[in-house]
Amino acid sequence: MSVGPLLIYAKPARSTALVLSWALFAVGIAAYLYVAQARHRENPEERVTPSLAQMAAGMLTSSTLKSAALGSVRIASGLNRVRISN
Repeated sequence: MSVGPLLIYAKPARSTALVLSWALFAVGIAAYLYVAQARHRENPEERVTPSLAQMAAGMLTSSTLKSAALGSVRIASGLNRVRISN
């Protein structure tokens, strides 16, 4: 009795593995977006699952924070400082 591809140590073809991994990634992103949208419909101030707009705004503010004490803008890692004239 031959079981064929249902063996424990069976390895899918490279193309099948690639498609399955990307499909899992896409399903995960779609599930997150669905949950985030549903939670924000109930409560617009919800911050546990941020929407794409909230994530983009957070990345923008964390990558360019204005330091009031130094009068400069921190760019990316904080190692480079750029002087801003007000």
